[in-house]
Amino acid sequence: MEYKEEQIGWLITGAMIFFIFLMLVFYLLQIGSNPIPLSGMVIFIIIAIIVILMFYKLTVVIDKNHLKVIFGIGLIRKKFRLDEIKTVNKTRSKWYNGWGIRLIKKGMLYNIQGFNAVELSFKNNKRRVLIGTKSNSKLEAEIKRRIDNKK
Repeated sequence: MEYKEEQIGWLITGAMIFFIFLMLVFYLLQIGSNPIPLSGMVIFIIIAIIVILMFYKLTVVIDKNHLKVIFGIGLIRKKFRLDEIKTVNKTRSKWYNGWGIRLIKKGMLYNIQGFNAVELSFKNNKRRVLIGTKSNSKLEAEIKRRIDNKK
């Protein structure tokens, strides 16, 4: 049976929609001495829509053998083998680590909003991975259960 958790990045999505709206207003009103050209407006909107599609949600999926972290529509994803995970602990990411995909001290952070996370350490190296979640207790328990079933 597959475990799946989705977390919507409302703040990131809302901010991008706000900026699209703001750029449309600036374009339509032609504000300033050097107004935004149509080509600039189109490029900005295309980039903003791509960012929204890539990062509007974070999905964590645990199947029989893997833990998968999937951003947005699924073009950005990371897979971890359950039998390579040494430890898993619930934690909170630091505010200065930010959101998105980030390099952090001794590892990586995959987060879309909030600060609840689980920290994974691995048998074959010293890196660690923090995965953002709505409920770090629930995700920690599910990963531990899956790891224990692998033994």
